[in-house]
Amino acid sequence: MSPLIPLASPAGAALLEEATTRLDLIAGHRRQVGLTMCGVRTLCLVLSAGKAVEFDDTLNEHSKDTHEQQLLAKRRGDVGPSLLDIETSGMSLPQFVEMVTDLDVPGLSGVDIHHADDSPELRSAEDLRRLLLAGIDRPTTFPVVNYHMTTLGQGTGDLRGHFSPVAAYHEDQDAFLVMDTWTTTEPVFAKTADLWRSINTPDSASGKQRGVALVTITPQSTDAAVEAPPSK
Repeated sequence: MSPLIPLASPAGAALLEEATTRLDLIAGHRRQVGLTMCGVRTLCLVLSAGKAVEFDDTLNEHSKDTHEQQLLAKRRGDVGPSLLDIETSGMSLPQFVEMVTDLDVPGLSGVDIHHADDSPELRSAEDLRRLLLAGIDRPTTFPVVNYHMTTLGQGTGDLRGHFSPVAAYHEDQDAFLVMDTWTTTEPVFAKTADLWRSINTPDSASGKQRGVALVTITPQSTDAAVEAPPSK
């Protein structure tokens, strides 16, 4: 396994200068609030970058209204994991799709997912590179990886399944920038082969391998942007 290169390091900054990037996903990066909220936080980052949701940052010492809570308030409640399920065990890749489907957000057009075990478009590291590059190259598409953190080499101990957006690709290093949302780790450049190994891992919740999601957001007018509920 190749070493991960933190975005915040001098080497990471140099790679970013030379990479094909999605600055919209980099500029708004924040860590998740809650140990099981990586899927929700990833959607917050994607929807903010796509200007589909304007989150309220006017929090005060009496407010516990996080971006995650603001987004969950936009669910219709028709499909997908319950709040208790998310708070207990997070979500799987199929549940991530259900979450997208359940959100009442203008401009959120849909999501395509590819499991490493059964998608004909995701059978190898080469397929992974092609899918993620297609997402990075299209301004209305936002690539997300569902992967196993320990397999990728992140953190210490047994860190498991995780969601994060992908925001850049460095061709010479064949490395993608994973905008990690976890509470104690950080965004890193990871080699395609290493990222593939971390994606091609079983998820006991879904009974499938992990994979890739490509979220599509249709540009809306400024007036149509959805404002988050005010802080309490």
